[in-house]
Amino acid sequence: MGARTDTPSLHATFYMFLHVIFVVSSSEASELEALLKLKASLHPNDALISWNGSTPPCSEHNVNWVGVNCGKGKVKGLRLENMGLNGFIDVDLLALLSNLRTISFMKNNFDGPLPDLKKLSALRSVYLSNNNFSGEIPYDAFSGMLRLKKVHLAHNQFAGSIPTSLITLPNLLELRLEDNHFDGQIPDFQQKSLSAFNVSGNELEGPIPKSLSGMDSSCFSGNLELCGKPMGNCDEGSIPSILVIVILATMATIGIGIVVFINHKRQPSLLTKAPVQPSNLQKKSGIKESNESGQDSINRSGNTKKVENVKLTFVREDRERFDMQELLKASAEILGSGSFGSSYKAALHNGQVMVVKRFKQMNNLGKEEFQEHMSKLGKLRHPNLLPLVAYYYRKEEKLLAFDYVPKANLAVHLHVHEALGQPSLDWPTRLKIVKGIAKSLQYMCNALPNLIAPHGHLKSSNVLLNESFDPLLTDYGLIPLINQEDARDIMVVYKSPEYLQQARQGK
Repeated sequence: MGARTDTPSLHATFYMFLHVIFVVSSSEASELEALLKLKASLHPNDALISWNGSTPPCSEHNVNWVGVNCGKGKVKGLRLENMGLNGFIDVDLLALLSNLRTISFMKNNFDGPLPDLKKLSALRSVYLSNNNFSGEIPYDAFSGMLRLKKVHLAHNQFAGSIPTSLITLPNLLELRLEDNHFDGQIPDFQQKSLSAFNVSGNELEGPIPKSLSGMDSSCFSGNLELCGKPMGNCDEGSIPSILVIVILATMATIGIGIVVFINHKRQPSLLTKAPVQPSNLQKKSGIKESNESGQDSINRSGNTKKVENVKLTFVREDRERFDMQELLKASAEILGSGSFGSSYKAALHNGQVMVVKRFKQMNNLGKEEFQEHMSKLGKLRHPNLLPLVAYYYRKEEKLLAFDYVPKANLAVHLHVHEALGQPSLDWPTRLKIVKGIAKSLQYMCNALPNLIAPHGHLKSSNVLLNESFDPLLTDYGLIPLINQEDARDIMVVYKSPEYLQQARQGK
């Protein structure tokens, strides 16, 4: 009777034992699988030859895989340093390692943005120094990582502000950010635990927080605009900077005035000359608003001249509509004049900002053919092409409206910044730009197979850069629209001797 009573207890113990074995085995299997997938995303991975499915990364008393730190049979850290690695650090895979506390990928060849580390909220140490990581780090990149003690991001290509989420880490001991391109002011780090701090070799400015005044001056060297203890006094150090700013601002104002004056003198009217009025697109470009009835309008000389109805044609459905009257009344500024005509920045009342380009040499196609080609350009969808939004057709001149991109074009970054002594584009960013341009050209070759050259006017000033330094091509696909003689003279495109001999220009 007693034996029968003990049977359920024995069964329960046996099933519990099986459950524990299964859970442990499952945990080990998930760690092994996650690390093998991580290995596959890294290259070259010859140094990780010990990472294979025949042996788990950790056993009870041994470490079986190179670069893995273990504790109680679990993966506690990864130390993959100086292995020539690049590729993609998959944070989602690392998140499967529930006991992971330290990661180090120092002295490798990783590039691109900072991995999304906040998914690894239990980390205590992050070592990513001496790589080619670049771009701005989001302000909340370290949010919720309350156990994080050591952050090493030195000797990379990071830019922008130092992420403010770093000041929310209560246990921060070490922060190494030297030799990057961080700018702006240093956040106020109040952690009393902070013992190692270095932001030298960046582009930081302004006063050093009092909480960091006890650090050695070498921790801040190479930032010419920093002031305060342990560097020079802010009042003394800021006088030369203010003087330089005043001089540069004065020179820039004079230069802009000259450019605007010259453009104004050269600028012909589009429909009729506009009278003197507030600085809007109508005044800047010379476009005169027509009345709805198509009646005669009177120009400044008193002559009566028939003005056609002005109507915009939209080629995209994902943009908020506006009419020509709104565009003409928008506050505007001249962006520049090129081979084809002038460009204007127009700020609409609804907050939209557009770039309006006025083209003069576009008489190669009739109205229907022109509209058909505009429709084709409006259907192009690629992240590296500045989208055409709308156009206006008139026999003598045409207007094309595009989205406004606030950052400068590639020519400014390559030539003007260098001439002014400003930081030039680093090589990872240049490679990123080249790749984006190549991808967009390949896309246009497939989307516009009838064009001799998909762009036809590719030059550095026609490559805009957004906030992430992604290239956006503009003035593309215009070869069929341009007069043949004008195209030969002004289009920046290679022309073979055979092409010149046959004088083939157009579709």
